[in-house]
Amino acid sequence: MGGYSDALSPESAAAAGVELKRLLWLRTAGERQQAKEQVLSRLEQAIKATGLLLKTGAFAAIVLDMSDVHSRQTMRIPLSTWYSFRLAAEQARTALVLLTQSPCANSCAALVLHCEPASITPLSAAGETALFDGQQHIVTRERNRNEGASFAQKKPSGRTTWQTETTWSRVR
Repeated sequence: MGGYSDALSPESAAAAGVELKRLLWLRTAGERQQAKEQVLSRLEQAIKATGLLLKTGAFAAIVLDMSDVHSRQTMRIPLSTWYSFRLAAEQARTALVLLTQSPCANSCAALVLHCEPASITPLSAAGETALFDGQQHIVTRERNRNEGASFAQKKPSGRTTWQTETTWSRVR
């Protein structure tokens, strides 16, 4: 929700309906450099912070955004970390959402969704700075560990679309 993957725009978040007084946003320390050692240390910091937040049991949802971390790095996270996160999330009744370039939690994940852009509607043209009126995404359910559970009354479809709208397109 900002110009950079490690930035938060409170204005954009509020415009999207986020209740800022109910949001805890953590950012790991470090400069914006692509050195391998720094990426690993920031990733390790994020993993430790996620573990601590899960243990508190005070959150209904925790989102760990690793979308800017290369999949080679996320695959280095031990499977035991994901198992302990799954157990802690189940005990705390917390939804833990991982945003990654490729699946990394493997069999620990209760649900795996794949999201890809379907279409983008440009608001500007003719060489101007690209602004977007909206975006459409295709979301595909790749795996659902709880499928067939007693609480799952109706099976959702395996593929759906998701559409976003920009703040400035609402003002027109």
